[in-house]
Amino acid sequence: DPNSKGAICSKAQGMISYTYYPERLLYPLRRVGKRGEGKWKRISWDEALDEIASKMRVLRDEGRPEEFVFHYGRDKTKGYTKRFTNAFGTPHRLNRRSICSSNRRAPLMSFYGREFEWETQDFENTKYIVNFGGNPMEAYQGGLYMMHRIQHARVDKGARMVTFEVRPSATASVSDEYHPVMPGTDGAVAFAMIHTILKEGLENQEFWNRWANYPLEKLREGVSEYTPEWAQQISGVPAKDIRRIAIEFAKASPACCTMSNRGSAKHYNGVQSDRAIRTLDVLVGNVGKPGGYCLSSLRGWAGRYGQEGLPKLSQPEPKPSDPKPWGLGEGFNEIAFKKLPADVQERVLGFPDKWRNSYFGELATPSEYPLAWHWYQMRVGQLVYPYIKEGRQNVSVYMSFTLGASYGFPEANLAREVLADESLIPFHVAVDIGYSEQSALADIILPEATSLERWDHHSTNNYGLIPYTGLRQPLVKPAGESRSIQIILRDLARRIGGGMEEYFAFESEEEFYKEWYKNLPIEWEEFKRRGIWYDATREKDYELYERPLSPAELAGTTVEGGMVKKDGKAVGIMKDGKAVRGFPTPNRVINVYDEIFPLAAKHTGLPLDDINAS
Repeated sequence: DPNSKGAICSKAQGMISYTYYPERLLYPLRRVGKRGEGKWKRISWDEALDEIASKMRVLRDEGRPEEFVFHYGRDKTKGYTKRFTNAFGTPHRLNRRSICSSNRRAPLMSFYGREFEWETQDFENTKYIVNFGGNPMEAYQGGLYMMHRIQHARVDKGARMVTFEVRPSATASVSDEYHPVMPGTDGAVAFAMIHTILKEGLENQEFWNRWANYPLEKLREGVSEYTPEWAQQISGVPAKDIRRIAIEFAKASPACCTMSNRGSAKHYNGVQSDRAIRTLDVLVGNVGKPGGYCLSSLRGWAGRYGQEGLPKLSQPEPKPSDPKPWGLGEGFNEIAFKKLPADVQERVLGFPDKWRNSYFGELATPSEYPLAWHWYQMRVGQLVYPYIKEGRQNVSVYMSFTLGASYGFPEANLAREVLADESLIPFHVAVDIGYSEQSALADIILPEATSLERWDHHSTNNYGLIPYTGLRQPLVKPAGESRSIQIILRDLARRIGGGMEEYFAFESEEEFYKEWYKNLPIEWEEFKRRGIWYDATREKDYELYERPLSPAELAGTTVEGGMVKKDGKAVGIMKDGKAVRGFPTPNRVINVYDEIFPLAAKHTGLPLDDINAS
């Protein structure tokens, strides 16, 4: 594995522990007492699936598929569960990301396009890291991979790491500098650093003018009052330190990078705090440079936009399409839309087309929070239970998959209240490996196979900056009668019928995944043996935005206003008389300024501060 380089983190021990957990769920169970009373009866898989299918089939036959809600905690199937919900026709495949990493991801997608939910700093070659509330030494997405590379850069190459954090975390303890910061004020420090870099003339004007969509002088004017002294009063960080760190960071460019996470993002103003932090990298011109703030090639940007990347990997055909947006066109979704309160209908129909055409309903895309679904991945998960309680969405069948909302959500009390109320959720199916606060409030519990007992598609960003993919394979047979979610949903789809079964025609999981990976230039058995595939000889993903469009990519394109377009969509941008890839944003540059924020305020009537927060 090019990320872990053969090492594993402590979570691998957890896999062993929960696979052999003495109190694992091993058989399907049906509630026999009052909901939440804790009385259960063991039943067969046929009994369980037949009962679930009978309740779901009615919803589909009567044109009410949106009343089926699939709510997951952590889904590692890479879209398999979406295959099921799309085939059924419900838009309500919900997650928990709004209380996880949405504030971290939205700024990245705003700046660089929807291809990029996560950055991939070139830590191995960096000289200076400014960390706003990230904690890879304890817990972080990609933490192990980051930790090894950061420490290698620091200990063996003399890189420097500065951390702003509310507490002396493990990452703060190994940093070269640790500055306690008042909660939620990281953005003020970032603004003061921007102010300092501009005042000292240390900005990379060439990079900014070439790739940023906002005039440098307007930025200078906008941050004129955000001095280090101003930030000191808000954050508690001494002005002299903010000024010094900003200068050191800029002088280390392009081999410098920022890092941020919960500390900066999980606040009311977290999105704009992280946008300020993202601006620092653009300002000093380290984006995509060796040692700098590089972008993930997880989604094959390199492959689609130039440099040979991963072959196209796709689930087997046929694939069900996404449900139609509510209130538009013909079909069941319009029926469901008309059931919504009049004020909600009015609000949605008043949205610009770009939002109205994406509207899927009050649980998936709440009408008060258009920016939560402008990038679509950003669901407002904490509103699921309040909205069900308020009657804003009828729910007939609710399926929770490895979800611990009744314990882990901030509004866990409300989650338990709603799940216990059979008038709000008449039928609850819980799919999990253990008996939890969530499954205790179910009507049927289905035992799932663990990560050591099932197949999964594995792809993530590579901190070595070369795209790769991998395959999770079962190491032991599922305990008891537990089954993988893939098999559970396959068998359930076949029982529901009505065309759903055509999307689940495979007989074995291996058959399904073999088809998924058929385009890899490696034999299936060899891929299984390795578990990972990537082209170690290919060039790293530096400065992808400067790479010329190939003759094949240029075929059938036109140049309009400096944009290279194909079928009406920008695929590149003209720079110095050459067609290069640019960034996968609609305008092919970095959107330091994003019109979507004031536009959302205008069309919702909400204050801009509230829109930013949403």
